[in-house]
Amino acid sequence: MRRVAFLVAAAVALLAQSDPKERIKNIGELEKQGAGALPELAGYLKDSDDDVRREAVKAIVSAGTQKSLDPLIEASRDNDEEIQIRATDGLVNFYYPGYVQTGLSGNIKRLGRGIKGKFSDTNDQVIAGYLEPREDVTKAIAALVKSGSSLTARANAARAAGCCGRARRRRNWWTHCDRRTHS
Repeated sequence: MRRVAFLVAAAVALLAQSDPKERIKNIGELEKQGAGALPELAGYLKDSDDDVRREAVKAIVSAGTQKSLDPLIEASRDNDEEIQIRATDGLVNFYYPGYVQTGLSGNIKRLGRGIKGKFSDTNDQVIAGYLEPREDVTKAIAALVKSGSSLTARANAARAAGCCGRARRRRNWWTHCDRRTHS
């Protein structure tokens, strides 16, 4: 009897997960668990629904730990413009806390299938010189500068690259972007 009840409960849970709204609700619950839920949240980055993947990226960014970096790098490879922007801002946010609120993802507005955001005229946000972003983080952002899914995603990645360092590191960023050496 218990076995049947368990199978019925599992079937109901599986059916609920087939609805994107239920998956998004589940992401919200996982987000409340913090960094401990990152492996489960990262699984949602492979979801077929764009809205589910967007919510997963938001939840991963809010965790804000070093363990968030790998899923955010994965999310930066998504074809959705907003996911790329949020992943980029989340990567920078790890090294410059508060960047998400002032970056492009902090003021994204959806307009049908496109998004609208605004850049400030000046950007004085720079990661402290004693912090060195991981190489895979710089490569992910540089890849978006080079071939993000939209001009807005590429511009946001260029802004993020500018936030990540002094002239010494900027040379390394642009090396990753050079089409002749990284085609």
